[in-house]
Amino acid sequence: MIYSRKKVSSINRPESFYEKHKRVILVSMTIIITSLSISIILRTQISIAVKKIKETQMNLMQAEKINALGILVNGIAHEINTPLGNSITVASYIERMNEDLKEKGLANTLTKTELNENIDLITDSCTLLLSSLNKASVLVKSFKKIAVQQDTLSNRRFNFKKYVEDVISSFESSFKGTDYSIEFDCPSDIFIHSQPGYYSQIFSNLLSNSVEHGFENISNGLITITVSTENKYLKIVYSDNGKSTKNICERVFEPFYSSKRGYDHSGLGMYTVFNIVQAQNGNIECHSQPENGVKYEIKNSSFLTALIKLYT
Repeated sequence: MIYSRKKVSSINRPESFYEKHKRVILVSMTIIITSLSISIILRTQISIAVKKIKETQMNLMQAEKINALGILVNGIAHEINTPLGNSITVASYIERMNEDLKEKGLANTLTKTELNENIDLITDSCTLLLSSLNKASVLVKSFKKIAVQQDTLSNRRFNFKKYVEDVISSFESSFKGTDYSIEFDCPSDIFIHSQPGYYSQIFSNLLSNSVEHGFENISNGLITITVSTENKYLKIVYSDNGKSTKNICERVFEPFYSSKRGYDHSGLGMYTVFNIVQAQNGNIECHSQPENGVKYEIKNSSFLTALIKLYT
């Protein structure tokens, strides 16, 4: 009888929660594990995709920098053709006069009047030759400063006005045959400690944007650049009188945005400017009015301690 009671007790023992819901629990655990696995796979795939997108953007930004440098190279090469062509013409003329004088001198047929006339001609020709060569030299030096510093990674102290003037001088060659002009106002005593190449990229992209987009079908384009210090911050105001729309500032800093997509424009010019300014702990704002041009205000807070004024 005692054994029988124990057996009945064992048979009538209620099922545990796990035993009662074992199938549901196993299915739920399977779903959870599967979901976690899928989540990990998706997260990995998303990370890889984001990395590839960033790499693509960086490659396109680098291509935009190379394109800006290419514009400078083409402009400088085109501009240098004129003084070098003049120099070759004048040098050839001097060579011919020299041969003529030499022949007449050997034949004892050279008169004093002819000698004086040729001396005057040679003097004038040498003046023109030196002027043309000096112009070419200035262009080459200006371009060299910009090109060498495009990839400068180390910070250095430099005069901001002189450096920007070199950038503008290099870019002005692309204004040939137009009525475009640039007004640049900057104190000559501003020295900063930064990477010069950054500012070459900033101004090259701003200038390219004005010429290629703002000044399209406009004869008298004017660009105004004003630099000042505000509470030891560096402030740059860039404006042009080109074409613009009311909402252009809403998208101008977006990657791949361009009014000329499909015409060898990647739409990363102003996006590059925005990223460079942000990387320097700065801020850039865009203001525009229809048919009244566009204005960019750049304020760089990283110069709170880096800004140096030369008083001696």
